[in-house]
Amino acid sequence: MNAGHWTTAVTIHLPDINRPLIVSNASEAAAVLADKWPTTYGYRYQRALSACAAVAEKHMAEDGARSAFMDAAEEAGVATENGAAAIISLLSSELTDFQSL
Repeated sequence: MNAGHWTTAVTIHLPDINRPLIVSNASEAAAVLADKWPTTYGYRYQRALSACAAVAEKHMAEDGARSAFMDAAEEAGVATENGAAAIISLLSSELTDFQSL
């Protein structure tokens, strides 16, 4: 898929994964949707997959796929964070992992 990046990465919290995941482009979003997403149905889920494919085929800009991915997260009840909150969440998670060593 397109190796470009979204203007702002999205941090998501999936139910079966103990740490936040940072998704920064359509390729990563497609992989998360296909392999880790808690549901594999729904209009917004299908739209997000289609948007990621459109980016790969250069028919859509990266941020269009980001918007569809955010919609799919809302539909599935997946918690999301943007910007500084995402960085703080990731650092907190890594600190917890480090402290458990």
